[in-house]
Amino acid sequence: HAATRLLAHMTLGARGAWQKIRQIGKGSFGLVFLVQRTADASGRKFVMKEVSLRGLPRSEMQSAANEVAVLKKLKHPHAIAIEEAIVVDDTLCIVMEWAEGKDLFALITQRKQEGRPFSEEEILKTFWQLTSALAYCHHELHMLHRDLKPQNVFLAGNGDVKLGDFGLAKVIEATCALAKTQCGTPLYMSPELCLGQEYNRGADVYALGCILYELMTLTPPWADIRVNGPGGMSALLKRIATSSLDLTQCKKRYSPELCTLLASLIAKKESSRPALDQVLQLDLVRRAAPAPPERPLPPSW
Repeated sequence: HAATRLLAHMTLGARGAWQKIRQIGKGSFGLVFLVQRTADASGRKFVMKEVSLRGLPRSEMQSAANEVAVLKKLKHPHAIAIEEAIVVDDTLCIVMEWAEGKDLFALITQRKQEGRPFSEEEILKTFWQLTSALAYCHHELHMLHRDLKPQNVFLAGNGDVKLGDFGLAKVIEATCALAKTQCGTPLYMSPELCLGQEYNRGADVYALGCILYELMTLTPPWADIRVNGPGGMSALLKRIATSSLDLTQCKKRYSPELCTLLASLIAKKESSRPALDQVLQLDLVRRAAPAPPERPLPPSW
């Protein structure tokens, strides 16, 4: 099958050949591989996501290519960088930085099993890093993430986080529609998305709030609804559209300032949610920002 028949040893791409090491995942959009450059003696590894473009109209192929071109401009210390994007046999291959550590979902699961809630300091450090990356995307690149969830937040060796899969949902959307599969993560969908409205910045802000809620409670939002049961999905969408998350547990453990921030991010009305550049200016959040590197003192003579 041409769309999935990628050469094990690809001699394509502006920066040289890529060699597949092993398959490490599979999404609704296609396969995910660990790869390295054939000519790179350092052995540095990257991730390659394959997105099948087979059957897409030429205009949608072009739209996917344009979106990836924007993604390649993404340069932020807390975002996974896109290294290269090439098309082979109707398959878009997106090569990106590999985060070797576990993801935030795995860390939250581990802390829950150990009965060790995150401290407010830990939460704010992670939140500042995610918000700075997302604000850069919104306000510098004018781009949306579209699929924010703990599984797309990767941990570096030093405990820092990096936000991955930026904008890939947009690239993948058309192929999912073609394959009749569900893109995106229902648990983190905003109320307006559940009502069928267009995706915009406010939906990213809401999803960021859901991640903050999960860091504070060690439980995903709406975890009491069985999505996989009969009528589960429609029950979930109805609940998100009509109800608010219960913050009682958060208020018992964390400061009123943090709980107020959370409530603003997951506000029912999109117009009530703050823009992320405003969030970064809040005293609570600014205190979590890393200190700027000290400048050497000028000579005293």
